[in-house]
Amino acid sequence: SPRLCFLIWLTSSTPFFVATWEEYHTGCLYLGAFNGPTDGVLILAASQLLSAAVEDYGAFWGAEALPGLVEGLSRRSLA
Repeated sequence: SPRLCFLIWLTSSTPFFVATWEEYHTGCLYLGAFNGPTDGVLILAASQLLSAAVEDYGAFWGAEALPGLVEGLSRRSLA
């Protein structure tokens, strides 16, 4: 759906935007060992390569990641 596509784009581009904005105002770009801009780009590139490698990427990404997890969590009572 377009909303989900926009949400994925927004969550992946926000760390890069914030880091660039910080660098513009402070004059220093500090990236720790785990950082949003680099890790976000690597995760997006890996997901695009994975989508290219599978035959039907719509079915691949639409499949349940951990079968039975949602049903198991809904059966538990939080009380």
